Amino acid sequence: MGTTNALEVAASRLMSALDQFEDVMEQRLTEEKTIKDLEAQLRSLMAEREQLFVSLEKERRRADRLEAANDEVSDRLGTVIDSVKMIVQTN
Repeated sequence: MGTTNALEVAASRLMSALDQFEDVMEQRLTEEKTIKDLEAQLRSLMAEREQLFVSLEKERRRADRLEAANDEVSDRLGTVIDSVKMIVQTN
């Protein structure tokens, strides 16, 4: 009877160890999946960041062009106003 009892204890310990091993492996797989998901999110955010950077640079160039056009129109209007003032003063 002692041998049967020892075998049962050993089998029980083995099953417990296998259950613990399975739990650890499931946790590890879950962690790996989480890490892979986070890496995928990071790649997506980096791609979106790059697109936003490109858009921002495009809009900065557009703003610079608009500012230059505004300066040119302002200068032309100043010239026209001065010309009109001269015409009005001579009349």
